[in-house]
Amino acid sequence: MAGIFGRGKEVETTPEAAPEPAPPAEKPAAKAPSPAPAAGGLTAFLDQGVDFEGKVVFRDRLRVDGRVRGEIESEGTLMIGEQGDVEAGILGTTVVICGRVMGDITASRQVVIHKTGAVVGDLVTPSLVMEEGGFHNGQVTMKSPAPPAKGDGKQGGAGHRNAHQRAQEAEAIRQQRKDK
Repeated sequence: MAGIFGRGKEVETTPEAAPEPAPPAEKPAAKAPSPAPAAGGLTAFLDQGVDFEGKVVFRDRLRVDGRVRGEIESEGTLMIGEQGDVEAGILGTTVVICGRVMGDITASRQVVIHKTGAVVGDLVTPSLVMEEGGFHNGQVTMKSPAPPAKGDGKQGGAGHRNAHQRAQEAEAIRQQRKDK
């Protein structure tokens, strides 16, 4: 089934298979917080058959095997699967491409283009990994990784401010290209 999934859960109900209501409990149990995604696990997935247009914003890991048009902004890892077809400006931390991307990519940590991946657009990143057979047509600007945010010792603590600065840098690069 094609769709948007969050934290690996999908619920499907049919009228004939609806469960009977549970008897009332004597004392309501405290609801446990939802578990954090496992290290390296997906938190969202746009499957084949999904055609999304607009702005996608996420924090952890997103895999796209469908079609996205517009903008993608993340504080985590974006993976474009082999069936993924993206026409968007991408602003993120780590971007892994196994499918097709048309648009500029600004990644604060790394861009990885696998042998099945194709990118048409400019890249701004401190680290670029490209497998033999991968395709890129555009300019590459290597930047130093963003410094850790003050106070928390973690990189990306001021993610929105850094994301905004990276977007401004990408826009400046686009303007320079138009002026040539």
